[in-house]
Amino acid sequence: MMDMLASAEMLPQQQMKASPALIALNNMLVLSTVELQQLVSRELEENPALDQTETEQLCVTCGRPLSGNLCVYCLHEDDRLREAHRADVAGPADDEFDPLIAVAAPVSLHESLLRDLHIALPQSDHKIADYLVGCLDDQGFLDGDVEEIADALGVEPEQVERVLRRLQELGPPGVGARNVQECLLLQIDRLERTGVTNPHVRRIVTEHWQDLGEHRYSDIARTLGISYDDVVAVRDFLRTYLRPFPLDVGDAAGKNTPVVLPDVIIHEDGGKLIVEVVESRQFSLCLNPFYQSLS
Repeated sequence: MMDMLASAEMLPQQQMKASPALIALNNMLVLSTVELQQLVSRELEENPALDQTETEQLCVTCGRPLSGNLCVYCLHEDDRLREAHRADVAGPADDEFDPLIAVAAPVSLHESLLRDLHIALPQSDHKIADYLVGCLDDQGFLDGDVEEIADALGVEPEQVERVLRRLQELGPPGVGARNVQECLLLQIDRLERTGVTNPHVRRIVTEHWQDLGEHRYSDIARTLGISYDDVVAVRDFLRTYLRPFPLDVGDAAGKNTPVVLPDVIIHEDGGKLIVEVVESRQFSLCLNPFYQSLS
């Protein structure tokens, strides 16, 4: 009986154990790009046997290697687009296609407003429109007083007000406002045209702006004869649909949204789908030649 128990205890058993390399790999897989970059930098500083090879210069649009200063992959895509839409973008048959022709130049807010205002206004108002657009700051507010602008241009304040209203109608919601309160009212006007509104929002913003900013909701409700919840609903409406500034900083300059590189690129090659991991090109690590020679 003892022999049977001893033999049973000595039977080999299969167990799955994670190797240290697998554990380290799993820990790295959950890291963000920034965290992974920090990890690689830290390892390069602490481990003298680890070196980083020079990485290829990558295209900011597709993330693939550049050939000189050009991306042959993006140019190839542009070439295919040209073949599909030759009648729209191609010139004479013997002209060489330039892919930059198909790229739209960025248009700033000021350029867009000037173009629209010159179309909508008579020639006599173009000078006022140009001046007003030049007075817009980076957040879209009008940096100037109507009376002062009228004096500077030698026109009546009413004429400046009329052109300003046209600018506010044609521009992004709230642009051309002189303060945050007017900015919100202009946005409310635009929302009401689309059917999005709140029955109390305009009156509260107009008549109880100070109380609203100081969160005196009970005073507003008592004065207007509405419930406290109605005032809170106005606050939530403002937070959901409106913003205190007409523009985000940088919009007026026509800055483009930064291009986000893809995690992987899938393309067809000879009838097969090829998957490329873009991030792998950023971390080209190798053993230091000196330590490698000692191994």
